[in-house]
Amino acid sequence: MFEFLRQSRNKPKQVSTEPELNTGLPAKDEKRCPKCSTNFPARCVICAYCKTLLMVIDRKDPTRIESVVASRPDGSKWELSCQRFLGSGTICDVYDVLDAESGEQFAVKALMLRLMVDNKSARKFLEGARKGLSLEHENIVRTHAVGSTKPERKDLNRPFIVCEYLEGKPLSQLIDKDNLPSASETLLMANHVCAALQHAHEQGIIHGDLKPSNIYLESTGEKDVVKVSDFAIAERLFQGLEWNQVTTMTSSLYGSAVYLAPDYAHERTPAAVADIYSLGCIMYECMTGHPPFLGNNDFVTIMKHMAEPIKPFSVEYIPKGFEAVIKRALEKDPRKRWQSAAEMREGIVKLQG
Repeated sequence: MFEFLRQSRNKPKQVSTEPELNTGLPAKDEKRCPKCSTNFPARCVICAYCKTLLMVIDRKDPTRIESVVASRPDGSKWELSCQRFLGSGTICDVYDVLDAESGEQFAVKALMLRLMVDNKSARKFLEGARKGLSLEHENIVRTHAVGSTKPERKDLNRPFIVCEYLEGKPLSQLIDKDNLPSASETLLMANHVCAALQHAHEQGIIHGDLKPSNIYLESTGEKDVVKVSDFAIAERLFQGLEWNQVTTMTSSLYGSAVYLAPDYAHERTPAAVADIYSLGCIMYECMTGHPPFLGNNDFVTIMKHMAEPIKPFSVEYIPKGFEAVIKRALEKDPRKRWQSAAEMREGIVKLQG
């Protein structure tokens, strides 16, 4: 189904001989754009998309975690052994862990120490994480348990989630100018994401941080599956904070200004139609190789979301009605967008024939 995924997997390595990890994080000696979160080989200096100075990724383990004891939804305790530190995202440090009894592999995402600015941070992180425990769907990365651990600092309870270990790649690592998804692949990806959003929205759970690095493509044999990760975590963690506080804490706007709905940026109130806008941005990027709006800084990017129309597609061929689906998802007025993930999915299915 996803031919561009197979092409990407078969491309020769450019930077590292390390085994591929499941986190969507860059391999050793790679760099990342702090604005659009695109990864580049270490030799690169400036982001090819937004002309921002690239940052070297620090893969040193910030805190040593030997083992964790998590709480399952039924209240039972679950002990896991930490195998290795995998890397860091915007919010969490990620570890590869092992269930000693079953031998099964999982991933632990622990809240970064620098985001624990007050005694509410751990509670708010876990509140968002617990929402994910109720989400069981083939297109959603499964959250199995939550907990808090004490690393070297005895006064610090560090919250974490235990989720399924993924062998696939995030969409952010698969989109490049030389290997973009086709229109049919983009529609298929969006169909799966809409299914995930529909399931979550029906339970009153908004993602609030939808972007290519949270969308994973898994390939097992002939079956390709899209999975969405990290529902509600960022939205809950930063709820009630001013933009400048969030920017200072994460070095970029949570939810990423590149994919942030203008109404969400203005009102700071999560809604299903904001997730739909983010998906529209992702679909646009799949077809063009760049996001619909990108300024010199986060503020300019947000203002572009609020005021500028999207540029027409410059590709030679797209299915009839494809551009209309994306334009409707990217309406400035949330009342003019697709009003639900189910409605948007119906529009996508019609295009798929």
